[in-house]
Amino acid sequence: MKKILSLTFLAFFVIFIASCASESEYIANLPKIDGFEVKKIYRLNRNLLAAYMDSSGNRLVFKLNESSATWKRILFKTKVSL
Repeated sequence: MKKILSLTFLAFFVIFIASCASESEYIANLPKIDGFEVKKIYRLNRNLLAAYMDSSGNRLVFKLNESSATWKRILFKTKVSL
């Protein structure tokens, strides 16, 4: 009984690590942008989005194209202060 429990736990652990490894490969390919730092990485359905923010509050959002493993900028939101 202990062997079955151990094998089940080991199988779950291996599957969990393998699923995280493929996503971290894309995260390692994030573009470096001067003055901006990565604030959050989102998974929206099948899309992977990375949100950058600078010290003024401006935000850049990039979307991963999984077929070519490249990031495309899809949004720039500025914080306007009056």
